[in-house]
Formats: sequence, C-alpha cells, structure tokens
Amino acid sequence: MDELPVPSSPPSPSNPTVMASDGEKEKKRPRKRARHARSQAKLAEKRADYVAYAQELGLGDNDIHLLDTLPTLFIKKPRSAERSREMLEEAYPGWEAEVPTFTTAPADSDWVAVLDPEKPRPAAWLMDNPVVRINDGFGKHINTLSHLLQEFYAANPKEYASARDANSRSPYPGYHFGVWRKYQIEARFTKDTTEQDIRAKSYINAMAAIFSEAVGDRVKQLMRARWPELLEERERILEYSYSLPDIAEEIRQRPALRQGAWHVLAVREGAASIPHIDVGDDHHQFTVIFVLGDFVGGDLVFPDLKLRVPLRPGQILFLNTRRVAHYALPFKGTRDYRKAKAAEEEEEKGKGKAE
Repeated sequence: MDELPVPSSPPSPSNPTVMASDGEKEKKRPRKRARHARSQAKLAEKRADYVAYAQELGLGDNDIHLLDTLPTLFIKKPRSAERSREMLEEAYPGWEAEVPTFTTAPADSDWVAVLDPEKPRPAAWLMDNPVVRINDGFGKHINTLSHLLQEFYAANPKEYASARDANSRSPYPGYHFGVWRKYQIEARFTKDTTEQDIRAKSYINAMAAIFSEAVGDRVKQLMRARWPELLEERERILEYSYSLPDIAEEIRQRPALRQGAWHVLAVREGAASIPHIDVGDDHHQFTVIFVLGDFVGGDLVFPDLKLRVPLRPGQILFLNTRRVAHYALPFKGTRDYRKAKAAEEEEEKGKGKAE
C-alpha cells in the first residue's frame, strides 16, 4: 500500500519556513501603525487649522457640521445623470420622503460640512470638506449683476444645452459660457459663448468681465486662504487652456472671456431641481455656486449627506459636484426672469386677438 502524503506542518517556532511570512507581517505592522498615526495626526492638525479658520470667520459650533463619512456612492463615475438617480434610489430607498428631516444648515452665517478627523477617509477623496457656504460673498454687487442678467435674457440668446439638461438636471433654461473639453478631444469655447448674435455676445462679454471682478476675485481670495493647492492647480489648468491656439484667438478678439477663477460660467434661470451629480466635473475640485434673485425657499439638498443648505442672494457655495448628489427644492420669487417675460408677452398677444 502506498504511504499517505504527510500533511504540511502547522505554523510553529520549529517551522521557520512558515514563520518567515508571519515574521514579515510582524515587521510591516509597526510601519502600518506608524503611517496610521501620522495620518491621524495630519487629520487632527487639519481639523485644528479649520477650527481656527472658523473662529476667524466668527463661526460657532453649530456652524460646523461634522460628517461621519464622505459619500462613496459615486466614487466610480456613473454613465449619466439618470443613472446617478437610479443609484441614489437603490442605495437609499425612499430617501425623498426623508428630506424634511435632513439636517438644515444655519441660514444666516458661514457654514461648512467637514469630515470628522477621527473617521476614515476614502482614498479617492482628496478633500475633507465637500460643502462650504460663505455668507459674505459678493453682496454689494447683487443689483448690478441681476440687472445685467435680465438684459442678457431680454436679448433672446440661443440655447444649446437646455434640451439635454431638461432631462438630466433642470427644466429651466441654462447657458454655459467659457471653455470645456466635454464631447471633444481638445478644449474649446462652448457654443453658448461663440454661436450668438452680436447683441447677445456683447452681454456675454459684459457678464464675463463683471462676474470675474465681482465674484471671481472673491472666490480666489477664499480659495487662497483655505485651499491654496486647489487654486494653484486651477490656475495652471486655466493658463494651459488659454494657451491653445483657437482659444487664444477667441480671447484676442474678446478679452473679457479670459477668466481667473473658473473654466465655465454656468447661468441658469430658476434652479437645478432634478437630483444629479455633474459627471463631467473634476472629482477633486470645487464647483462654485453663487446666488442672485429675490426668492423664498429653494434650499440646496444633498441626499447622500442628508443635508439641506438654505441659499440667499450674495452667498457663495463651494461644492464637490462630481462626488456629492445635489438638487434644489421648489422656491417662490423671481429666479426665472425670462419665463415670466414670455408669459407676459403671451398675455398681451391674447388681449390683442380678443380686441
């Protein structure tokens, strides 16, 4: 009879071959613990810096919302905004019914949502605070900017992205002025920027110049104080984009289109009322939202953070729109100038026919 095979020896001090791998693990553990300790110390240092920064802004404990986790649902980019809504419902069934119970940020002060430094951060997240609202944004320029927007809408500019947006983020018309690389290999100015008549272009030029001065400079000031590395990266990207031949030629003819704080200035009447993420945005840069109008309601909602953020004219909001799902609640007021204008015109036509 053949002898049965002898089983391999269990791990023991007398089995150096087996113990060698365990010994390697034992050597690695202190290094892992040291890295973890350094990581925790770095997070605690960031937290201390942020608390000091918050105190400078006059923030109290109620104005800093500590997050237990950063949302990981959209670490892998969904193929569309529609798919992002399906993913939300799959991850949080019935979440829309819970919106009234979401944590609401204080309405009249600066406010931040920041990861608790004692909680683990997903490796794909390069920032610890996905939502920051600055109350003192650009208040003294509100009337000028609002009037300029109304004049622009009155010029009946062509719409290129609104039909697509109506199914993905908002039924309200929207325009994108500036440079992007979506749907193409090389960055170019959007059709909203270049394929307009002379009158609309003149208002776009004026808006680009005034928004850059009134809001863009304030955005850069805030980023320089809190996220200097993100601002430096942003400025490098802009500098490269503006050096491309076609873009440089357009800027030579329309110098106001050269922006210092953003690639694209998106202007929307009303609000983005459909839950979505911005699948084409940079995953570790902020989108900057600033608010104009005379309205009530319209809180910005973040379903996967279970947060609501009241918005007021003159505020600036820094938001990671690629990682965090968001949309606006219904509002009452004058955030849809052109829609109101069209309704008035239709009413006048009706009167004329009746007479």
